[in-house]
Amino acid sequence: MEEEQQLRSGKYTWVIDSFSEKKNKPKFSSDAFTVGGCKWQITMYPGREADYLEIYLGVADTATLPDGWYRDAKVAFTLVDQDSKVGSTTESFRKKITAGESDWGFRQFMPLTKQIRLLFPQFL
Repeated sequence: MEEEQQLRSGKYTWVIDSFSEKKNKPKFSSDAFTVGGCKWQITMYPGREADYLEIYLGVADTATLPDGWYRDAKVAFTLVDQDSKVGSTTESFRKKITAGESDWGFRQFMPLTKQIRLLFPQFL
């Protein structure tokens, strides 16, 4: 089932249960969510880039968008350590996301040695 939150700007929280089990998968994604009238989805690739977690924000409904579409996104990802519940890693970007490049993110967001539970992408 798709989970939606209608936000203009703000924070979307993705709770990742049992990350240690998921980090053996080639990739996993959040449900689609809506911010600023646009549908987004977060995709993670654990271990594809050596021993790092890759994380990307993508436009979730590209097939339904008209030719020439784009999204101007200013985003900060924060991953919170499962045990201590404090921010362990934060990275941000501002990017014009287009049909030719419908996602953007970080190839070496954080080492896979950290335990992850909560992901807070914040649209700035």
